[in-house]
Amino acid sequence: MRKFVSILIAIASVIGIAISFAGCNVEVTGGFYTLKTAYDNGWLDVDDVRSIACCYYDNYSLETNPYSGAYKEPTEKLSRTKQKELKKAYSNSTKYNNIKIHRYYGTYNGNIVVYIRDDDFKCDIAYQPELNIGGITFINFFPGYVNIYHPYEEKPPIDVRGSFYGLKQAYDNGWLSTDDLKSIACHYYDIYEYPENPYSGAYEEPTNLSKELEIEVKQAYLEQIADYPEGMLYDVDIFRYYGIYNGNVVAAISSRYKALDFTQEENEIGGITFDNLRRYDIRVYHIN
Repeated sequence: MRKFVSILIAIASVIGIAISFAGCNVEVTGGFYTLKTAYDNGWLDVDDVRSIACCYYDNYSLETNPYSGAYKEPTEKLSRTKQKELKKAYSNSTKYNNIKIHRYYGTYNGNIVVYIRDDDFKCDIAYQPELNIGGITFINFFPGYVNIYHPYEEKPPIDVRGSFYGLKQAYDNGWLSTDDLKSIACHYYDIYEYPENPYSGAYEEPTNLSKELEIEVKQAYLEQIADYPEGMLYDVDIFRYYGIYNGNVVAAISSRYKALDFTQEENEIGGITFDNLRRYDIRVYHIN
């Protein structure tokens, strides 16, 4: 009898190891993005967003559903393999036992839309009383309630012609003038909502960043700051754009490949004061 029990335990151990290795071998072929990012990048159209909104209102039993009947019922369920892939991508590791897919909204143009979360982490952040995307309104919205899993795309070759510098380096090298610094500082104080802006009115409204230059800046960030050149451009966010001064792109940039760098910078540059300036607040991309 003892021998029989030992055999069962051995078999169970083998099965457990096999399952463990199977989980490790799940290939992640995409990444998670917000609904707004997916719409802005053209991965979802208005009809897709309307369908998702219809399902969203029904799921959360909101009083009225302004998009009733617009939901596109998915033709197929998520396979177990795809569920494991999503969980692994969401957890960014092979340990995803606590990751749960609570709702599946459907697949739109290859984009899988789900409500996924780590059930050990109970807090949903960034509540928005109302969110409007493409004219479609979501009320009582938590961004974590709708997650878009977008398949990675092959990147074309990108010519990175420049490098990143700190604000002081750019000024010391003569790439930025005192007036440029005043404009940047004015915008900096306005962004952080200081009670008083010592450079109020000095900000020069920038021209739009061209798509080609935006792509180059993002790839430069992946190579030089994140140290992950094969990373995806969609994962890089130019979350503050100060403008282009004498060909130098001045911006605050982040990505999921690198934690924000809170290293303190010099507060006074060329006689212009930047209160509590940190490295990630302002970067200067200079084309060599």
